[in-house]
Amino acid sequence: MNIQGTWFDGYQSKPQPAQLTFNPDGLRLSLPDRQLDFLYAALTVSEQYRNGHYQIQVRNPPFADGTIECELAPDQQQYILAQGAKSSTRWAAWHHPNTLITSLIALVLVIVVAVKWLLPGLAMAAAPFIPQSFADGIGEAAYEYLYQSEVQPAQLLSEKTKRMIEANFDELSRESQEPARLEIVSLQASNSIGPNALALPNRTILLTEELVEQLDGDLDAVNAVLAHELGHLAYYHSMQALFSYMGLSAMSAVLFGDVSGAVTYLPALAMQMDYSRTAEAEADRFARDLLCAMGKDPTKGALVFNALGEQEAGLLSSHPGSRERSEFFEGGCVNAGYSHRAANF
Repeated sequence: MNIQGTWFDGYQSKPQPAQLTFNPDGLRLSLPDRQLDFLYAALTVSEQYRNGHYQIQVRNPPFADGTIECELAPDQQQYILAQGAKSSTRWAAWHHPNTLITSLIALVLVIVVAVKWLLPGLAMAAAPFIPQSFADGIGEAAYEYLYQSEVQPAQLLSEKTKRMIEANFDELSRESQEPARLEIVSLQASNSIGPNALALPNRTILLTEELVEQLDGDLDAVNAVLAHELGHLAYYHSMQALFSYMGLSAMSAVLFGDVSGAVTYLPALAMQMDYSRTAEAEADRFARDLLCAMGKDPTKGALVFNALGEQEAGLLSSHPGSRERSEFFEGGCVNAGYSHRAANF
């Protein structure tokens, strides 16, 4: 078996072309000016490192001590090892089944820890310090996306009903010290969000008329929805979700390849990404405590989950645990203790 390769003798950096002849009793290395013979026991074969290339380390003092670079087919590598050559420790370890299984388990654990705790924790810590101008840019892009594909100007509710909802919202916003803008909209015929309310990073809350209608126009229930969305703004949940996604995308790029194209869809993701159960619980608690502090009835918040809890699409499609959350609002102002978000950061 003859193979062309390159010989590095360990004394000079200049490579020398070589022909490798693998015989049953050993390797003959034919160089331009001489020939060298080695027993297989003096050879150590590395792992493949690029385009089928291998390194064969030669340890046979005092005659020669160097490295051969060459291409080896899998059957050629196996032949050399079968004749008595050694496999490098690193190569052998990485190709041992126990090492591969252990590495896979460790990788899965790292991913789980990163996705479940590390990325959300970092996003939670960073979100309050993001310049509002950055959040405004993301929010405006999401707003434009929604108007292109999901919503349109309001056309179902009476002007009187809209004014009452807007007045209630202004009161909620002032009491919570969360400046925000409410816009009542209608769904386009073809949409993916259903009856819903959305808090965008630019501090705009969109409330669909269809949601108000499904709540039978109960303004106390609508107040609970709006207070809940103010809670998302108070805790920067949209930016937390966005940063978690960006961190997950970066981790995926490292592990599985380039996913830079996903950045194009950040505005849509800013309004479509699911909030975590923790974020939803925080927004629910914020809403209940705010309503209680204002002397309003928080139990109507249960209507939201009772009315929409069975729908596949809409407000609850990304909000888990509707029964549990309904029971939370049914508890009224027991254990309520409203405090402004500033105390939390």
